[in-house]
Amino acid sequence: MSGDRRRISSPRGIAHSLRARGFTRRIAVGAPLVVLAACGLDAPSHEIGEATAAVSATGVVVSMPISATNGGVLVHPGGARLSIPPGGLPADTVVSLTDEGYRAAGADPALRPASHHFVVSMPGLRSCNRATLSVEAREVSGAPVARDAVVVGAVDAAGELTLYRPDSLTAGAQGGLATSIDVCRRARVVPGTAALSFAAHASVVHGLDLVAQPTILRVPYYSQDNLPWCVPTSLAMVMNQFDNLEGIVSNYELAGADGQAADEGNAYTGILGSMGVDPTLYSYVKWDADLIPSAPFNNYVKTVLGGAFPQYTRGLGMSSTTTSHAFVGVGANNSHIWLHDASGAFAGDDDIAIKLTWAEFRATALDETSSTELRTLYIDRPLRPAAERTGSLVLAEGTGTSFTYETDAGVDLSRWQWDGALSSNGYFWDDVLGSLPADSEYGSRFPRTGSPARLPGRFAYRTSVANVTGTSRTYEVRISLETALGSPRESKVANIVVPPYSWKGHEVAGVLEDFVIGSEGEYRLDLELWEGGTQLDVKQARFRVSDLGFTLP
Repeated sequence: MSGDRRRISSPRGIAHSLRARGFTRRIAVGAPLVVLAACGLDAPSHEIGEATAAVSATGVVVSMPISATNGGVLVHPGGARLSIPPGGLPADTVVSLTDEGYRAAGADPALRPASHHFVVSMPGLRSCNRATLSVEAREVSGAPVARDAVVVGAVDAAGELTLYRPDSLTAGAQGGLATSIDVCRRARVVPGTAALSFAAHASVVHGLDLVAQPTILRVPYYSQDNLPWCVPTSLAMVMNQFDNLEGIVSNYELAGADGQAADEGNAYTGILGSMGVDPTLYSYVKWDADLIPSAPFNNYVKTVLGGAFPQYTRGLGMSSTTTSHAFVGVGANNSHIWLHDASGAFAGDDDIAIKLTWAEFRATALDETSSTELRTLYIDRPLRPAAERTGSLVLAEGTGTSFTYETDAGVDLSRWQWDGALSSNGYFWDDVLGSLPADSEYGSRFPRTGSPARLPGRFAYRTSVANVTGTSRTYEVRISLETALGSPRESKVANIVVPPYSWKGHEVAGVLEDFVIGSEGEYRLDLELWEGGTQLDVKQARFRVSDLGFTLP
C-alpha cells in the first residue's frame, strides 16, 4: 500500500475571454510605420490615391473604397494583398486590411506563424462573390519556408483557428511565398456588427520524415460505454497525461462540470471553459481534411505524436465532424496513425492504439462539403512521469455499471449512472425497485435500519484495467469504502495481469459487505490503480446515507 495518493480534480469556474479595444491614429501608406502613443490626440489623415492608413489598438489598418463594378486591389505594407475582381462585391464599400502582427497558435509550439495576421473587413456586406487574400510566408528569422510546409490559418468569429491548404503559392515580393486563399468562401459577418470579416495568416510546421514504427505514447485509455460522451472521454485521456493541469479527471466529472446530459454531445473547448482551464495552456485548431495526406497536416501530427521532438510529444486530442466523434492520437509516422477510440465510431473499434493508414484516416474524415471537419487539441503542460502512465481504470455505467448498491442476497437496489445534467458530479444513483428516498445531489440516498442502525446492503464493484504499453504488466487494484474525509470503512486489493494494448476482458470485480457505517452523512467508493508502488489512476463515486424508513424486499 506504499506510495503517494494522487488528487482528484475539483471543477472550477467558467473561463473568461477578454478582447482589446482601442483608438485610431492615421499614417501614410508606404511611409515608415510609426506607432503613436495613446495620448488622446488626433493625428491628420494622409492618403495615397484612394487608400488610407491608420494605427489602431489592434494594429495598422489600410482602407480603400472599392467599387462593386470595377473591383480593386488593396496592398498592405505589412505583407498582404487583397485582390477583388470586377463584380467581386455585391455593392460598393470601404474595404480595410488590419495587420495584427504575428499570431501563434495558442500554446502550440509545433505550429509556427510565418506571416503577420491580417483581418479583412467589408462593412455593410453580408457576403461577397470573389476576393483573394495573399500573405507572404517566411520564417520569423526571414529565412524562406518550404512549399509543402505552409498552411493558411484563418480565425472564425469565435476566435478559433482553422488551417487550410493554400489556393495557390507563388514567389513573394519580399523573398517569401505569396500564399493565397479565397476570402468569400470563408468570410463571416461579425456578431454585433454589420461587417463581413475574414482573418488569416500563414503558418508552417516542421518537415518530418518518419519511416520507422513509432513508440506508441503512454496515454490513459477510457471507454464512453453506451453514451455519446466521446468528447469528455477523449478529453479525460488527454488531460490525464499531465500532472499539474486539473488533477486526475474522469469523463463523468468533465461532463458534470459542463452540464452535459447523458444523451448529449459536446466540444473540447466547452468543457475546458467550464473547468476554468487557462486558454493559454492549450491550442484548439480546425483543419481541412483535404490537407491529408499533404505535408502540413501530416507533419504536424507526426511532430506531436512521432516522438522525434520530445519537447512537443504527447497524446493529441482529435475530433471529426464527419463522424461526429472525438478520439485521441497516440502515434504517427509517414504511413500510419494510431488512435485511442472510446467507442469505435472513427477507428472501427473501441480499443487502444488502433492502427490506420493515412488513406483510411482520410477516407473516414473527409467531408467534401466542409473545410473544417477535423479538430486537434494540443495541451502545453509538463507530462506526468512515464511510470505513472502505464495503465488506467475503465469504468462502465448503467446496466453493467461499475458500482451497484444491492441487498445481501445480491438483488440490485441502485445502479451508478452517468449524467452531467442531473448532477455536477456527473453521475447519480438510480432507484431500481422504487424503494429508496430521493436525493437532490445523488439521485437516491441509502437509509440505515435496525438498532444499532446499520446500512443493510452491500456494494458490488467492477472495473476493467487498460494496459497502454507494449509489454504485459501486473497491476494492483485497490477498492475502498471511506467517509467523505477519507477514513476507511472497508478495503480490498486485487492483482491482475494485462497483455499489451489491451483492456477488454481484463476485469476486477467483487463486493464490499463487511463495513460498519455508524452515522448519517456522505461516503465514497474509491477505485485506485497501482503498479509497483506507483499510483496510475483513481476513480470515485460518492453517496449519501440517512436514517429514514426503509424496508428491503
